[in-house]
Order: sequence, then C-alpha cells, then structure tokens
Amino acid sequence: MVHDDIYRIVRRDKLILRFVSLLFKKLGKAKILDISQRMRQLGRLVSRLLQIDGTNNSLQDFITDESFDTVIRATEEVSEVMSTDDEPSKSHPLLLG
Repeated sequence: MVHDDIYRIVRRDKLILRFVSLLFKKLGKAKILDISQRMRQLGRLVSRLLQIDGTNNSLQDFITDESFDTVIRATEEVSEVMSTDDEPSKSHPLLLG
C-alpha cells in the first residue's frame, strides 16, 4: 500500500482495520489486492468525511443518525471522483455500502 494521506487515515482507523482483518480471515492471501483496494476505498471515504465535517473523527464516529446525510454526500462525492468516464460509477457506492 502506498504511504500517503489515505494510508495514514487507514492506519489510525480501528473500524477499517477490524473490517480488513475480518476480510483477510475470510478471503485469505489470494485476495489481498482486493482487500487492499477495499481498505483504500474506505480510507478515501473517511478522507472526504473529514473534509466535509471539518473534524478529526474516525469512521465509527460517523456511523450515527446525525451523520447519515454527511456519509451519503461523501459517498456520492467519492464515487464521482472514482468514475473514469462521463457516466457515474454505480459500483463504488455499493462497495462503500
């Protein structure tokens, strides 16, 4: 994994690390690239959430009723950035779920 801002976000977010650990136990080494990709997607989501909210929270802190609209907005914005053509990506929001 590239050591950048997303990496630093992922390394300090306990919920993402727990999720990745469960994925690794379930899928194993054969799917390590897929797991890494999912980890970076969640890191990008948290990065966008931090930009929108202006706080230094973790993913766990955003999983509340009050933050629902913020999470939806961040998911849409991350999905737009990840789209490669004029048509918005439909799979990225589903993966971020």
